[in-house]
Amino acid sequence: MKKFEFSLQKVMEVRQTEEKVLQRVLADARHKLLEAREDLEALLHKLDQHLERKGKMHSVTMNSARYMLLQNYIQLLEENIDISRKRIVELEKEENEAREKLLEKSKQKKAIEKLRDNRFDEYRREMKKEEQVFLDEITAQNGNQKAMWK
Repeated sequence: MKKFEFSLQKVMEVRQTEEKVLQRVLADARHKLLEAREDLEALLHKLDQHLERKGKMHSVTMNSARYMLLQNYIQLLEENIDISRKRIVELEKEENEAREKLLEKSKQKKAIEKLRDNRFDEYRREMKKEEQVFLDEITAQNGNQKAMWK
């Protein structure tokens, strides 16, 4: 019996490797997005703290230099929050692109795997057919030998 050989085996292996690479790319994109969201939350928390401090300082006598310093820091935090939000939008786009690429590559890989499975099923049917022909020949030969001995 001949061994099953899939002519597109190398192509399938390449697709599997590409899929694994894209899975890592997607995981990295998700990780970066998660970190960016955590950074934004930290910035928002700092802003809330400093706005609260500013409100308390306003009611208490405070020197204008300290007030200006706090106001400048709050403005810097707000700018960083805007930058962080823009970064999150970009990272979400990257994540979506990576997910779409992975989905497409998975479809390509599954198509080749299905083709391989279909060809393997065809191979098994052929092997069973050949085996049946072989068994039929043996049975016929045994029948002929029995007839000769009678």
